[in-house]
Amino acid sequence: VIMKKTAIHKGYFTLELLERDNGIKREILRAKDAVSLLIYVPELQLIVVVRQRRDALVDKLNPDGLTMELVAGRLDKKGKSIREIAAEEAMEEAGIKILPEQIELLNFGQPVASSSGLSDETVYLAYTEITPDQIVSEGPFFGNSAEGEFTMREFIRTDELPRKTWTNAQTYAQIQWFLNNKLKGGK
Repeated sequence: VIMKKTAIHKGYFTLELLERDNGIKREILRAKDAVSLLIYVPELQLIVVVRQRRDALVDKLNPDGLTMELVAGRLDKKGKSIREIAAEEAMEEAGIKILPEQIELLNFGQPVASSSGLSDETVYLAYTEITPDQIVSEGPFFGNSAEGEFTMREFIRTDELPRKTWTNAQTYAQIQWFLNNKLKGGK
């Protein structure tokens, strides 16, 4: 039983110290939930990914903290649905115009925990198919400079997916879902 919760830090995230009645203490990262969108262009047999810097990934092996992942965003826009936020993120991060009703929520619309031993953040996994004319900005550079976000859009051929490695768990899960449900085992 949790006896006491103390906010240690409040900023973009909140760090809480939880104290149980048995004396065990745990730090918990409180975060806004998010959505991750796999965008597929069937006519070209491509998926859309973004490459961006993630400060938490900076280390000796990755001094720039670069990661390749799907379009994603926090659910922090009041009055906007998950699909509306995903569509806005597609334009902001990748220059792709998507209507919210084109977006399918995976996992029966239920979010998944991103790191249940550390954080309360959950992520809605989403999927959409687009036509080439929905790629409205040439790019490849995008992002929201007010948020310090800089993204580079890339396209990956679907026949390359079974051989790719990913550093982002949501991206990996969605790619596996895609290979098993849309490409029938990657073929």
